[in-house]
Amino acid sequence: MSLDRRSLLLASLAALPILSGGGRFTRASAGIDALALVEPLGRPSVVWTLFDLLRPVLAQELGCPVTHETVPGDDGQAALRSLLVAPDKGVRLWGSAVMATQFHEQIHNDSVRIRDLVPVAKLTDGFSVSLFGRADDPGLEWLPLVQQSAKEPQTLSCLQQATAAYVAKLMAEKQGGLKTVTTLRDTLPEVAADVTEGRARLGILPTALVAKQPDRLRPVVTFGAARNTTLTSTPTFGEVMGNPKLAFTESIGVFGPPGLDTGVQALLTKAFVDAGHSEELMAAAELSDFPVVVHDAAVMIETMERNERVLKRLLE
Repeated sequence: MSLDRRSLLLASLAALPILSGGGRFTRASAGIDALALVEPLGRPSVVWTLFDLLRPVLAQELGCPVTHETVPGDDGQAALRSLLVAPDKGVRLWGSAVMATQFHEQIHNDSVRIRDLVPVAKLTDGFSVSLFGRADDPGLEWLPLVQQSAKEPQTLSCLQQATAAYVAKLMAEKQGGLKTVTTLRDTLPEVAADVTEGRARLGILPTALVAKQPDRLRPVVTFGAARNTTLTSTPTFGEVMGNPKLAFTESIGVFGPPGLDTGVQALLTKAFVDAGHSEELMAAAELSDFPVVVHDAAVMIETMERNERVLKRLLE
């Protein structure tokens, strides 16, 4: 992202107090008749859960209807392309896994690229994914798995390409030498079911989901920079490889279409940040046992720039 674009964004963010008038938006003051949130993965993905939690609070903040739609298909590109079709009224925003989408556009000639979108907010801190197997599988250690895979590729269930799980799969194969026969799935439950029902020996899911199911799932390695605080006995991929730089985390971001008005962008950013700090959202997130941490568009830009450096290292 160019410095000029960064400067323009920061200037629009600085104007927020003037634009907002210090209170909650009204439909007229925001210039938004309706807001549509679009994502590619559906329930119970991280982005689906975030949008489900945020939608009613955003409606209060903006004073307009807020809808949520899943547009699956084409490794997330179908949802991205929906941004290019102007809605009948209001604004349409896209949200999904940022690191994975950046990775996907580096290896495919995508028609819509995340770097061309207008960042609105970052909805999470970084989270990791884990390689796992069934809890009753006694052979789930990294080195034996790699050695076994040299003789017979290991069956693996994984989400589609524009996901953090797929990035981890490529790391395990390219940097780790794990040979796999992979089945790609559209949803998290399908991946878990493939492993627990014996169709695949290994799977990749967000670490938080693996940690919540110790009676069913056993982690092999996590892909973050540090060990998960719940799974303290599970090594990181960087540890087993002896290279701490072989690590990444994912985050969820929200973006508007190319050319989104900077004033509307700034108002939307403030609406997301205010919603993320509201008592209503915090209470809902606590009940769902899901961490929501909303940051502004400037933080989203910094995350994307950091991701690009990590991906350059991973794809060397």
